[in-house]
Amino acid sequence: MNALSAISKRFLLPRPDFWTLMTIVCVLMLFVLLVLPVFSMFFVSFFDGKTGDFTFDNYVQVFTRNYYLKGFKNTLLVGSPGTIGACLIGVPLAFFTSRFHIRGRALISTLAILVLVSPPFIGAYAWIMMLGSNGFITNWFHSLGINTPTIYGLHGIVLVFTLKFFPFVFLMTQTALQAVNRSFEDAAENLGCNAMQKFFKVTLPLVFPAVSTGAIICFVLSIADFRTPAIIGRGVRTLSTIAYSAYTSELGGKPTMAVTISLVMMAISMLALLLQRRIMAKRRYASALTNRPVRTQLKGVRNALVHLYRFVIVSSPCPRRLW
Repeated sequence: MNALSAISKRFLLPRPDFWTLMTIVCVLMLFVLLVLPVFSMFFVSFFDGKTGDFTFDNYVQVFTRNYYLKGFKNTLLVGSPGTIGACLIGVPLAFFTSRFHIRGRALISTLAILVLVSPPFIGAYAWIMMLGSNGFITNWFHSLGINTPTIYGLHGIVLVFTLKFFPFVFLMTQTALQAVNRSFEDAAENLGCNAMQKFFKVTLPLVFPAVSTGAIICFVLSIADFRTPAIIGRGVRTLSTIAYSAYTSELGGKPTMAVTISLVMMAISMLALLLQRRIMAKRRYASALTNRPVRTQLKGVRNALVHLYRFVIVSSPCPRRLW
């Protein structure tokens, strides 16, 4: 009996604690709410919507028909420049906020965050009311005898994406800049680097993980956004609008083409994430936070230009919320 009890105790599983049970519950929820739906979508994409037969024709159409290829091209044409524009606005904005004394800094940061919570459809219509064919800004320029391009088209979508998603880059970069060890920047100055060289050779590489993470978020949200291309695009079809059109045309049956296009969009996002990881693997930087950065006070023209840049960038999307 003693031998049997010893063997049973040896092979008896340990009693799980609270955190083990919570981990199991989270894994099960992740499987049910994420893995299972994605797997079911992947399974549906290999079937013909009319006959129900197994086929690769859905993916063949997406990568061969000009209709889908043009949508794929337009998706990259609005996603990539929108992400680059968000970075070109968000990184300097974060640098000015964390390195210099700015009046109304808390208010400006709050306005930048409020851009993220503006209703999408109302925001898109507000851009039309400002810069559309009959927008008040367009009419004002016409009254001066100046013909300006309207908001419609690829350039308008890129502009909206830039001003809509730059807070992601701004918030993440600002947090990273506040955690940079100032000793590295001081060492660069002692070695003869000017302000631009110090920023691009020392400061930017240290905060590059945060910048790239914000850029990935902007890119994924840009290619997945349906509302802005549908309202402002005016004939510019992206994969998101094509997927919606395919879904409405396949009501009553399996939305095979809509699912296939959605999976292609998911693949684009995954490739962008893998590219970011590959770039990050080649350039790893680490520092201990022993010497926090100190904000300096600008004077004269530089102080006025920095304040002007901040208020113009942050307040430019604000008229959208007034409508």
